[in-house]
Amino acid sequence: MKKNITISIGICAYNEEQNIKSVINNALLQKQEGWTLSEVLVYSDGSTDQTENKVKSIKSNHLKLIVGKNRLGKTRRLNQLFRDFSSNILIVLDADIKLKDENVVTKIVQEFKSNNAIMLVGGNSTPIRPKTFFQKAVYSTFKVFYASRINFRGGHNVFGCTGSILGIRSAFAKKLTLPAVVNEDAYMYLKCKEKGYEFRYVDSAVIYYKLPENVKDYVRQVLRSEPTAVSHDLSDYFKDIESELRRPLFPYVRNVIKEFFINPLGVSLMITLNFACLPFMGMIQKKYSLNWFTATSTKNL
Repeated sequence: MKKNITISIGICAYNEEQNIKSVINNALLQKQEGWTLSEVLVYSDGSTDQTENKVKSIKSNHLKLIVGKNRLGKTRRLNQLFRDFSSNILIVLDADIKLKDENVVTKIVQEFKSNNAIMLVGGNSTPIRPKTFFQKAVYSTFKVFYASRINFRGGHNVFGCTGSILGIRSAFAKKLTLPAVVNEDAYMYLKCKEKGYEFRYVDSAVIYYKLPENVKDYVRQVLRSEPTAVSHDLSDYFKDIESELRRPLFPYVRNVIKEFFINPLGVSLMITLNFACLPFMGMIQKKYSLNWFTATSTKNL
């Protein structure tokens, strides 16, 4: 790939009035070292709040708002984005996140430059510090998840591929069509591997997100992203999915025990909730609903 490459940034938004200006400004203020920003494409997926007006209030020649009158869901908006963007690399950001610094995109781009076989690059999705008892309990599960991410293939695994921040090379994105799945990030990872391409995780490319504040929103997230849920969602599309989702057992159990001694009540609550969700994962995945998988308490970062 040539030294100076072009970058498109894509954001799919549904009722993100509280954070959309912040994430767009974060994107526009990224230091362009070894790359040039071509465009920031924001897709409003039938938003009914002030999201679109917030986007319009930002003055930038790079910014383009695409208004969808009806809510179609993230996968269909991503397919639209894949067709529309015009650069060498697409950086997909969630609308309810914050980039840690001005070098996040550069760190993603550098990974692509290292090897032309790399088609997909994930950043480090990290929660802001918890405040409530429930958020502290959820944070314990994140620490277990993060340890699994880092210790499994050096982070270059499906747990390092989160939709909050993903870089996609044009050669891959332009041939990619997402089906109606809940776990679009895991689908992209598995499709990348299936095609014989490479995925890389960049731990230093940090973005922040907010943990759920209540049981309802946490359960919504579990029924979307927990490995059993991912398996239910994507097993019809990929044959060898279990090997990608199977975390090394001993380190996983060790980290759960470690977190239990730090926060016994919180970890006990999370274990109970996770086990309670297991019998319903297949049923929920089959009856996928856009409204069901929207966690409202995480939007106000």
